[in-house]
Amino acid sequence: MVKNKNKISYSREDRVFNVIVNIIIAVLLIIIAYPLIFVISSSFSSKEAVTNGLVILWPVQPSLEGYEAVFKKADVFIGYRNTILYTVIGTFINIVLTMIAAYPLSRRDLPGGKFITLLFTFTMIFNGGMIPTYMLVKSLGLMNTPLVMVSMGAISAYNLIIARTFIQSNIPLELLEAATRISGNPRFDQVARSHATVTSKHHFRADGGCYHVLDYDQVTKRVQGVTRGQGASTETAWSRGQSWAIYGYTMMYRETKDPLFRQMAERCADFAIDNPNMPADGVPYWDYGAPGEERDSSAGSIMASGLLELSTLVPEKGAKYRAFAVKALTALASPAYFAAPGENGDFLLKHGVGAKPKGSEVDTPLNYGDYYFLEGLMRFRKLRTNGSL
Repeated sequence: MVKNKNKISYSREDRVFNVIVNIIIAVLLIIIAYPLIFVISSSFSSKEAVTNGLVILWPVQPSLEGYEAVFKKADVFIGYRNTILYTVIGTFINIVLTMIAAYPLSRRDLPGGKFITLLFTFTMIFNGGMIPTYMLVKSLGLMNTPLVMVSMGAISAYNLIIARTFIQSNIPLELLEAATRISGNPRFDQVARSHATVTSKHHFRADGGCYHVLDYDQVTKRVQGVTRGQGASTETAWSRGQSWAIYGYTMMYRETKDPLFRQMAERCADFAIDNPNMPADGVPYWDYGAPGEERDSSAGSIMASGLLELSTLVPEKGAKYRAFAVKALTALASPAYFAAPGENGDFLLKHGVGAKPKGSEVDTPLNYGDYYFLEGLMRFRKLRTNGSL
């Protein structure tokens, strides 16, 4: 059995604190769970036992009389049917309408987009109230109909804003390039090029290290602020963000053959590979400004996959990029990062870091880490089959 070398050691004060917290949580759990346990136990007890207060924890005089009485009524099954229908159909309608509204609002060139977004945001803070809602439903003739249950939650302003922000900042440029190839519409390619070009001007320092989050003024298009996002600080490079940059600009050069994107891919790659804080095995720390802290296996897998493709596009540095990518993949495939079968929640890679500044997903498996690890292995196999390795 392999021992966990990364096991955290706690001080005496931390252990005492953990014991107290666990006791409090256990007491709260009992307080919250007992009423539910009592109801379940009562449902399986005879009515005499319940009436006489004999049921405390376990069923007394076990009986199914209560369930027999309930299921004799057809209304119960109608209720379950409606619950399932409202959940399935309502969720589907909510997702469709939310995404239909979120995409146009994500476009900065949408006339009146900010005002429309403000209207949606207003409904999160203020609503019409119960009586106006009742009057509206009645005037529309929706009283006592299944449609009223679905339509009232047909769109969520909160989910709309989350979806809009996600599309604005995370829609893969590769999808836009693929959309141009499939549809023949050059607009998608233009959007991707514009995004990648603007990003190259503002998101990177002179040494090739990247910022994580920039705040652009929606009117002037100028950068009005920099925040660390998931990185250690605004003056360091978040390792997974750097890996995304390597991967993304490599893809953009593959699709467009624009020399700017090749230059950016090489700058980002050289920053990572030649960084003095890069560990010897090629799997970076979660931030290049945080040596000695947690590694991020997802940053290593994304970078390795991107470098293998970049090595096929820049012959002058191909050997350097291939060698580093193979080193990183080899480390990721070792017991230090690759989980044994049945462990690690059945994820492949251990030791990923999602957002350490927020205390979220620290030293944990990440599904996208596994994805790019497998993609990197497939690219390695293809290069080896072609005789490039």
